[in-house]
Amino acid sequence: MNWKTCLCASIAVLFALQGVVLAQSEGRSYQLVNRLRLEFDDNIREEIKGEEDESVKVIEEIEFIGNMSLEQTFISLRYKPGFVYWFDRDEDNEDIHHDLDFILNHEFTPRLSLGVKESLRIAELPELIERDTTIRQENDYTYNTVNGTLSVTLRPETRLDIAGRHILLRYDEDEIADVQDYDILVGGLTLRNQFVPETAVLAELRAESIEYENTDVVDRGSDTVQVGLGLEQMFSPALLGSARAGYMNKDMETESGSESSPYGEASLTFLPSPATRISLGASFALMETDIYPYSNQERTRFFASIAHDVTARISAYVSTAVTASDYDAADIASGAEEDVLLLATSGSEDIVQVSARLTYQVTKSNWLETGWQYSDVDSELRGDYERNRIHVGWKVQL
Repeated sequence: MNWKTCLCASIAVLFALQGVVLAQSEGRSYQLVNRLRLEFDDNIREEIKGEEDESVKVIEEIEFIGNMSLEQTFISLRYKPGFVYWFDRDEDNEDIHHDLDFILNHEFTPRLSLGVKESLRIAELPELIERDTTIRQENDYTYNTVNGTLSVTLRPETRLDIAGRHILLRYDEDEIADVQDYDILVGGLTLRNQFVPETAVLAELRAESIEYENTDVVDRGSDTVQVGLGLEQMFSPALLGSARAGYMNKDMETESGSESSPYGEASLTFLPSPATRISLGASFALMETDIYPYSNQERTRFFASIAHDVTARISAYVSTAVTASDYDAADIASGAEEDVLLLATSGSEDIVQVSARLTYQVTKSNWLETGWQYSDVDSELRGDYERNRIHVGWKVQL
């Protein structure tokens, strides 16, 4: 089936489904959303400057969301398959992606509750997967994360959260998988006390272990422990803020052996009017990295976003993020090949991301949208690149 047939079939199915669903009663426990976009991409493989290839592509995504609320339990399932057709890509013309999210919240008693969330991504050519650490790998991948939190109310104003997380990343191609496949295990305790309705103070203890699949030659794994405090403050109904800070120690199989550092993050949310939301934030921490053979990076990140309803039908959204990462030659994993070690040195990498979107609601269930995504990577350790993606699309809630 070629792209024209897929496109025509998708449009026909959309109109048929829309008629059926709109004829049903409101208040159903499921939702269908379809997005059809035409996008121009000026650097489809995220190549270094001067070697870019560009292409137009058609993106078709249908999203199913189902919710079920019981007396003590809430369950939510979201599945979004996506089909991409490239007009000018030599290796192949078609990509298929899968996004799956599952949420389970259960209240055992008024003082004891459990929350579980799983996210699965099966896709091609990732740019940023999660935690904003994976920039690019020319290969299909599977990414899965499972989060679980047991919340215990010790007193009316005090809550203890016992959390665990498992993150898995697998690439299809053996050459990439040998150095990039990993498992991350995280466990933590957070004690939260609501002193007054406007102020909450937190104390946290967290342990994280990163294990790479192939450790026969190079072990980029690490074990991290961090201890810190946090503050959540409602300055006014229109201004909310939060901050976390502490100290972390990271043990690695590297020349340095271990590294200690403070960490912190802070954010502000400002609501100047019911139609406008502004968010600002910054963070600093030691993180894992996809740059081989390093086991660590010192990452500083700043981000900002603004969402504004221009009219009852027109909405605009703009966001930007700047990430600065520093790499130390002492954090190169033991056992790296000699030719890699000769080229490896200390260095830095700066990433700028900008995203903008404008949406027009045509009818109760139909929207037209246009958007722009920009990425700029300036690296001393691998090739620089810039990428622009501009799209126009149609979104329908079925």
